[in-house]
Amino acid sequence: MTNITPVVEFAIAVAFLAISYFVIPAVKNSSSKAQIATTIQIVDAVVRSARELDITRELEKLGKDKVQYAWDQAKAALAARKITISDEELKAYIKAAVTNLRIEINKATESLSISPTTTATAETDNTTTAGGDAK
Repeated sequence: MTNITPVVEFAIAVAFLAISYFVIPAVKNSSSKAQIATTIQIVDAVVRSARELDITRELEKLGKDKVQYAWDQAKAALAARKITISDEELKAYIKAAVTNLRIEINKATESLSISPTTTATAETDNTTTAGGDAK
């Protein structure tokens, strides 16, 4: 059976990116393309940092989970740049960034995995007979 998980994740990512690039800007005309690009960069960075801080358990020391950390950091970084977006928009950007990160991780994991057939063949080829002669 074929694993369609990457295809489904890709479709979800495309949907969130479509929302991020087309629907949200259409609703809020005052946002410029530069502000949208900056927002996407900021959200991507805070989602990645939240993941890393969770892995290293730094978020536990801060008393936050990944979601709260990403939300707070994104809000602060956007406010520092005087970019205002609604909570719904920020939620959509964060979901898109999480989905993209998950797809990247899955691709990296898949490219590193070794198929069981390859491993079994390699082990069989390296066997020797009882007398020490290679097969």
